[in-house]
Amino acid sequence: MEIEIKKGTWRYVILLPFLGIAIKLPRIYLTEAWDVIIFTLGCKGWWRIELFKNDVYTYSSLKGWLFKGMVNNWLEYKFYIQTKHPFCVPTYLSLLGLINIQRLVTISQFDDLDLGYQLKLILGKADVHHWGNPSNFTFETGRLQILDYGDPEVQAAIRKYGQKIQDNFDPNYSWEKRKRELEEARR
Repeated sequence: MEIEIKKGTWRYVILLPFLGIAIKLPRIYLTEAWDVIIFTLGCKGWWRIELFKNDVYTYSSLKGWLFKGMVNNWLEYKFYIQTKHPFCVPTYLSLLGLINIQRLVTISQFDDLDLGYQLKLILGKADVHHWGNPSNFTFETGRLQILDYGDPEVQAAIRKYGQKIQDNFDPNYSWEKRKRELEEARR
């Protein structure tokens, strides 16, 4: 029952097993933000675009480097409170995105190829890169659930496909086995 700290791209996660919770804190990239400021100061008129047009989801924007983790925290909380979607691990509380408190779960042990190919089959043409990462999921309740759902694209996919994924997910799926079946069928 030891405290553990995980580092994601946009957030730190502190695991507190003795309380059964995970605390998500935004990562702030000060060096990268400073680089954007220095670059922006050297380009005539660029500061207007950087400060007023670019948002947190614009690649390498000042707002992104400083606030994307906080925005993801807030959107994740808001999404769960509004939908209570069974595909999402519950997020209990958010302090304006500065801190999120989520139920602590065991990360899935699925192989990334098995998980990725199966979700691709279920989702069809929908492509959200983050769906193939087993550390974004748990199977603790006997149904697949997602832990990291702060991004609006992920939320849109959950709305559209979350129930379908839960209904069709096979924890015993093997891409290698499926590949052999397909090869045999071609012969």
